[in-house]
Parts: sequence; structure tokens; C-alpha cells
Amino acid sequence: MQSLNELQAALLTPHAPTEKWPQQTCSSGDIRIDKEGRWHYQDSEIKRQALCRLFASVLQCQDGVYTVTTPAEQCEVDVEDVPFVIVGWRVISSEQGNVIVCQDNLDREWPILGEFEIETRLYQGQEVPYLKLNYGLAARVNRAVYYQWAEIAEQDDKGLYLNSAGQAYYLT
Repeated sequence: MQSLNELQAALLTPHAPTEKWPQQTCSSGDIRIDKEGRWHYQDSEIKRQALCRLFASVLQCQDGVYTVTTPAEQCEVDVEDVPFVIVGWRVISSEQGNVIVCQDNLDREWPILGEFEIETRLYQGQEVPYLKLNYGLAARVNRAVYYQWAEIAEQDDKGLYLNSAGQAYYLT
């Protein structure tokens, strides 16, 4: 069995050290991420998932502004909702108990653990769970995953919650 630190290290895709790179703004930022987490460049969808994962590794959000940062420049990205969508999940055993691990639309994995917690936000008029990610990013939990979680969720006087590594993460 793994410790929580080992589990996180094994799962998380490394993010580039964008905080160390110069912050020169680029002249044109025609990158857009739609509400389903699909990436577009100049109104054409980027279909190569490896390229989207590369862009995601240098994406960050500060004060509501999304940017892709490279060693040479920083380009603003238009994001309709959030850049990622949680489309699957599984449970992994750790020394501290079972950990729920989410899969996003780019096939990256995120444990519900520590800084990666669930928060609810208003989306299309309804309260919807989102998974907080690093670098100011988030992923909306899709409807199918939410319904699967509702089946395994526990409830107390605060509402429905998931138990991940012995911690309660509320869905409502």
C-alpha cells in the first residue's frame, strides 16, 4: 500500500515551472476552451490530445485570467467555464484508506485529497461539483460521474459527501 504522498506523486502529471519563466505577453492569443473542455485554436478544434495535454501542462489561472505560459511568452486563453471535465473515477487503496481518483477529459488523474478538493459552483442555473486543481485551475464533474458518486455518497447533517482518505468532501 502507498502513502498519500506516494499516491499523489504517482498520479499527478507534472506541470511546467511556469512561475520561473518570463511573463512577456504574446500578441495573439486565439486559444479557447469550450464548456466541454475541448480546446480550439482560431475556431478549429485541436483534436490531438497530446497537444492539448502539452498546453494543459503550461495552463494556469490567476484572478480569473487563464494563460498558457511558455519560456518565451504568455498568451491569454478564453475559457467558457473551466478547462477540464471529470469524466471517470476509480478507488485506490492507501495506508490512510481508500482514495477517490478522478480522470479528466485529457486522461489525467487527480486524487480527491488535500488541495484537490470538491467545491460547488453555479453552472447553467444549478449547483454542480467541481474538483479544485493546482495552478488555480478546476474541473467540472460531469453528470454521469455525479450520479455514480451520489450512489456511494454518505450523508450527514451538512449534506451528501464522499469519503476519500478518511476526509469528507461534500457534493452539496
